[in-house]
Amino acid sequence: MFFTFFGIKLRPAYLGLAFAFSYTYATLRIISDDRLGYFQFTEYMAIGAATLVFFVLARHLGRNISCATPCQAVFPLVAAIGALGLTFADGHRDPYGVILFLGAMCGTSIAWLYLLWGSFYSSLTIKQAILVCYLSSALSALIKMTLSFMSLVQYGSAFCAFLPMVSLICWRYACRDFTAEAPGKIDYAKHSFGFFWRMGFVAFIFSFVIGAVQSFSQNQLYSLPYFFQLSAHVIILLVSFGTILLVAKKSESFEHANMWLFILIAVASCLIIAHYTEGTIGHASLSIMLATQQFALVFIYIALADIARKSSFCSDMVYGVGWSLWAVPVALGTVFVRLPFLASDQMNASLAIIYILILTLFFDVLGQKSGSLSFFGSVKAQVPSTQMGQLSERMDFLASRYRITEREKEILMLYAQGRNRFYISSSLFISENTVRDHIKNAYKKMGIHNKQHFLDLLQGPSGTP
Repeated sequence: MFFTFFGIKLRPAYLGLAFAFSYTYATLRIISDDRLGYFQFTEYMAIGAATLVFFVLARHLGRNISCATPCQAVFPLVAAIGALGLTFADGHRDPYGVILFLGAMCGTSIAWLYLLWGSFYSSLTIKQAILVCYLSSALSALIKMTLSFMSLVQYGSAFCAFLPMVSLICWRYACRDFTAEAPGKIDYAKHSFGFFWRMGFVAFIFSFVIGAVQSFSQNQLYSLPYFFQLSAHVIILLVSFGTILLVAKKSESFEHANMWLFILIAVASCLIIAHYTEGTIGHASLSIMLATQQFALVFIYIALADIARKSSFCSDMVYGVGWSLWAVPVALGTVFVRLPFLASDQMNASLAIIYILILTLFFDVLGQKSGSLSFFGSVKAQVPSTQMGQLSERMDFLASRYRITEREKEILMLYAQGRNRFYISSSLFISENTVRDHIKNAYKKMGIHNKQHFLDLLQGPSGTP
C-alpha cells in the first residue's frame, strides 16, 4: 500500500527506522537511575565498536554486511534478549556485571539496525530522505508516548523486545519495491579529504557535548514529571512536521545545516536555563533538551545518507564510520562530569566547559556556512539531471552572448551541477576566493544576483539559442 506525500510516493514500511529510534529510547529508560550511567556508557561504546567492525568487514568484502541473512536472523534475537534481560537484572547478585553485558547486547543490536536502514536511505534522493526520516521521527515520538503509558520494567520491556523485529520486517518491505535514480559517484577521498577531516572533528566534539549534557543533567532528564516527558515528544512531532512543510515549500533549496545550528542553540540555552532555574521553566528547558537529542540523530542519519548515496563506498562503510564518530564521543561525554577533578562543588566549571564547546561548534558551523562549504543533507538548487545533457550547449550560448570567459564558463557549469566552492576549487586547483570572484563577475555580466536567477536563465527562453 502506497500513499502520496507532497508528490512523493511512500509506503508505510519506509518509516521502519522509527522502531529503531524507539528501541534506543526504551532501553535507556528501563534501567534504574543508580545504574543508568554504566548502562548508557556501555551501550554507546558497543554501538561505536560494532559499527567499526561492520566498516572493516564491509571494506574487506566490498559489500554490505548488515543486510546479510545471518545478521537478519541473529540480531533481532540478541536485541530481544537484551531488552527482556534488563527486566530481570535487578535480582542478580552482580547487577552491574549483568548491566554491562546487556548494554553491550543492546548497543550491538542498535548498531546493526542503524546500518541496516542506512542501506535503504542511501538509495533515496536527499529530499526523499529528509521527508522519510522526519516522518519516522514523528512516528517514533508517538511510539515513545505509548511507552510512557506503560510500566517499562514489565510491559514496556516486552514491547521493546519486538521493536527490532518490526523494524527488520519494515526494512525488507521497503527495499523490495523501492528504486531510485543513482547519482554520479564522487571520489570523496580525492576531492574532499581535508573537508572530511574537519567535519569529522566537528562531529566528534558535537557528539561529546551531547553525551556530556546527558550526563550533566541525567537525573533531571529521566525524572521529569510525566507532563514534561510528553511535552518533549510533542516538540518532536511539531518540529518534524514543520521541517517537512519547509522542505516541501522550499523545493529548490533547503539548508539542512540550519537544523544543526538549531540543535546547538537549543542545547546551550536549555543547559544554562535548566541548571539555574527550577519548577516549570527548568522542566520545560529539559523537555526541549530531550527533543534536541532526537534531532541530533536525525541530522546525522540524513547527512550520512547523502554521503553514502553520492560516494563509491557501500553504505555500511559510510554509516560505520559516521555512527562510530557519534557513539564513542557520546560515551566519553557521559563520563566527563564524573571525573574526579569535576566534583559536585565544581559543577559550574564543568558547565562552563560544555558551554564553551557549544559556542565553538556554533561559530565553526556558522563559518563553514558563510564560506559556502557543503553540508551534507541539504537540498541544493541545481539543474535537473534530465536536462544535464543540454547544459554544455546552453552554457556556450550564454558565454557567447554575455562574453563569459572560458574559466568562468567552466566554473558555472560545475556550479549548475550543485557543486560547492570547495569542490570546484579542489577540482580546478584554484582558491575558493578565486571561485567566488569568477562567479561574481559572471553574475555581473549576466545582470543577475544569485544562483537561482542563474539557473532560471540557464533553463529559460533567454538561455535557449
